[in-house]
Amino acid sequence: MLVAGEFWLVATTWGGKLVFWTEPTAENNYQISAKSSSGHIGDILVMDRNDCSVVTGGVDGFVIVWNQFSGVKKLAFGLPDPQPEIYKSKKQS
Repeated sequence: MLVAGEFWLVATTWGGKLVFWTEPTAENNYQISAKSSSGHIGDILVMDRNDCSVVTGGVDGFVIVWNQFSGVKKLAFGLPDPQPEIYKSKKQS
């Protein structure tokens, strides 16, 4: 998955990592630098961004918010486990 933002390119990799690349410009002598950040245990399934953050969700059941300017993890929270018995009882009524 690739997302454009403050970093020139942001991509997910196997094993729950994000890689942030800077854009090659005259100011940085057309050099590309990359930063790798770890946060998820397992693969990342979804990624999106807004003006200041990159948000990822993985097979580990966590949603992580990353700072798109620094590539640092800002916030992580786990999603609740599904409770199928609640849905079954609602369907039967």
